[in-house]
Amino acid sequence: DVMAGPAVWGGQAELSALAHVVRRTIQVFSVGMPPVTMGEEYAGNGPALRVSFQRHAYELGEHYNSLVPGTPPPRPKPTPKSPPKISMNMHVGI
Repeated sequence: DVMAGPAVWGGQAELSALAHVVRRTIQVFSVGMPPVTMGEEYAGNGPALRVSFQRHAYELGEHYNSLVPGTPPPRPKPTPKSPPKISMNMHVGI
């Protein structure tokens, strides 16, 4: 019942247990650390759930944020190529 409170946060053990409950891989990203992967045996069950570990962000202390895939930036439209310029200069010798 304590974990249901809004001011109570889980850690790596709870994320590992969650990976087994939902049968999905969970990846944890943190600045300056290699990614941590839990539930690798569920890799075929869909894309990994991704979270970032915030060591001391804002006044919240250590916590996790969910990560969602972003929309890739639009590709630049190709610029139409100009036809080659043809020089019409004629030199006539007299």
